[in-house]
Amino acid sequence: MKRYTLLLMLIILLFTVACSLFSRSAQPEDFTPNPAPTSTTAAATASYTAQPTFTLQPSPAPTQLDLPSGEARRQWAVDVVSDLPFFDAEFAIGAPGQPNCENIDFTGLNSQVDGTPAVFYVQFYYQYPVIPTEINLSIAGNPDGLLNVELLNAASGLGLTLDEMQLSNDETCLHTVSIPIQTELSFDTVILTFRNTKRPFRIEGAELVGVLHGYTDLPVFWRIPIPADDLADPDSQFPGGLAVDAFGNLFLANGRKGLYRYDVEGNLLHSYSVPSEANITDVTVDQYGNLVVTDNVYQWFITLSLEGEQSNAAGEDFGWNNPREAAINPVDGNIYLLDVNEDSARIRVYTLDTAEWIRDLRIESGGIDAYKGLAFDIQGYLYTIDQNQSAIIKIEPLIGEILNTLGYIALAGTSPSDLALDKAGNLFVLLSTSRDDSAVYILDTYGNIVKRLGSLSYECADWSEGTFCFPVGIAVTQDGRFLFILESGYLTAYWMEE
Repeated sequence: MKRYTLLLMLIILLFTVACSLFSRSAQPEDFTPNPAPTSTTAAATASYTAQPTFTLQPSPAPTQLDLPSGEARRQWAVDVVSDLPFFDAEFAIGAPGQPNCENIDFTGLNSQVDGTPAVFYVQFYYQYPVIPTEINLSIAGNPDGLLNVELLNAASGLGLTLDEMQLSNDETCLHTVSIPIQTELSFDTVILTFRNTKRPFRIEGAELVGVLHGYTDLPVFWRIPIPADDLADPDSQFPGGLAVDAFGNLFLANGRKGLYRYDVEGNLLHSYSVPSEANITDVTVDQYGNLVVTDNVYQWFITLSLEGEQSNAAGEDFGWNNPREAAINPVDGNIYLLDVNEDSARIRVYTLDTAEWIRDLRIESGGIDAYKGLAFDIQGYLYTIDQNQSAIIKIEPLIGEILNTLGYIALAGTSPSDLALDKAGNLFVLLSTSRDDSAVYILDTYGNIVKRLGSLSYECADWSEGTFCFPVGIAVTQDGRFLFILESGYLTAYWMEE
């Protein structure tokens, strides 16, 4: 009997051990059950105290940043300041000169080593921000000290500080110190802080090398000549504006040269009959093919069918050289007209079918050129460019309340001339001047730059395609595939699909 009892106990023991081993092997190796905390604080404490002890591993090698493609842009500083009392900024602005190596003049910087502070800075300002890849310092002499480099975006306030470095060499004449940079941010200011310099030296210049954020060298789809005034004539007029409908019809309000319709391939489809003395300043079209054009000679607006049959000619009490831009609200179908004078600014609203006045939306006055462009998004919100702020304002169309101000950082230092929107809400802003000489900024719905294209010329003599001289009008198809730009003498199209 005792033998059977011992055998039974042995069988139970083996079964228990086997179950335990099976249970452990069925769980993942890193499985650790977490106790259910009774509060948020308890959960945080439990998570912190349960941290395992790690063995430090060597840091991986830094990976190359995925920088945007594009041609490197090189800029020399347009302004330089320093906290040194005997600093002469003239020596550090622009590209470096060629000093006489046998008799270097150190009057530009740090010529009085004994009286130089232990720490001093030199700050360089550039024309426009780039994503920097390197800074090239042109230095005459040997500082024999420490250097800190900080980069700053003057508009956003974002900055980047590089590791401190030793500036010491055997050079006595002009030489270049290249400082590589890896970042995905854009900067337009470089701050050099020197510490414990022991010898006289002079900075001859600081070259900022980088890539322009969002710039794409998009080829022109087509470019065609259009009738134009000779801009050398004191009585010349720029063309008016552009509009495109859902079927790809492109409408050109060409000032005193008439009104035209093209297809997306640049073929002329129709030339509308207009009075010879008229100056057609803008054109807009609704989803049904109804046209509205503005004429600042007669100071009215005209509604037309797609074929050119006139429905109405209306409007009164517009200011001198008005109405200007026109837009049709896709939600209520009403006409919105920009009427801007030296001491007043308003957007006038009329019905499309009967051309009856409905209301005026008052906006802040700011001079005769305070506002440019007028466009709606598909939700029926109205947009125009506030020239004094270099920003886009979003307007509620019933009472004229300003809902938002967009692009004030992106458009800083530019002179916008027109805008258009696609159905995704992207803002296509045409520029007559810009710090980086781009002709078009494409902004997202928050006013951030997502793309730039085209370039500006200020000479207006035999400029090539893809380059624009004081462009005045822009239009984009609702799907964003085709972009059109109007300037005096030319109409240009881009096919945005890459």
